[in-house]
Amino acid sequence: MTRRLIVGVVMAAVAGLSAAGCSGSDDKKPELGPDVAWAGKVCELVGKNVGSLMPPTFSNPNDPKAKKAGYLKFLNDLSSRLTALESTLTTAGAPPVTGGQQALDKALQNLRTAKVGVAKATVAMNRAQTTNVRTFEKSVAGLNQAMQAYATYEGPVKDLRSNRQISDAFNRSSTCVSQKL
Repeated sequence: MTRRLIVGVVMAAVAGLSAAGCSGSDDKKPELGPDVAWAGKVCELVGKNVGSLMPPTFSNPNDPKAKKAGYLKFLNDLSSRLTALESTLTTAGAPPVTGGQQALDKALQNLRTAKVGVAKATVAMNRAQTTNVRTFEKSVAGLNQAMQAYATYEGPVKDLRSNRQISDAFNRSSTCVSQKL
């Protein structure tokens, strides 16, 4: 049970953060216009905030208290990264394209929904009983449900790319292309 939980949480986190930037075209095109400048700024900031998220580690995998501490560290790191992504998008503001504000609003809404899922998982983990392995596993059984909002999250760049003009700007930005965002 715990092993499946680890795999589920790690897979969800890796998928969501790595999808914070979905790969665009590898062709370098000239950077023109404020839309490409905006995309480059976003990609630069997103690239700094995403990084690699390490799976939970446990000082003693047979100790429920150590597992709880490992999961909490992981969830807190994940929450911090999502908060940094939200700040990045808010700072960048709406992309200067038709429908840019709506695309940004959608990306922020989905990001916040994912953050709520991680927050619920953190609350559930904080409440987890650690008297023994069996009670710990029972306590965290609901963690998968709490993480569901995050598990389906594909990242803000994916949301922004749903707008064709923004997607084109990402594809024309050398920063986005070099970071494969």
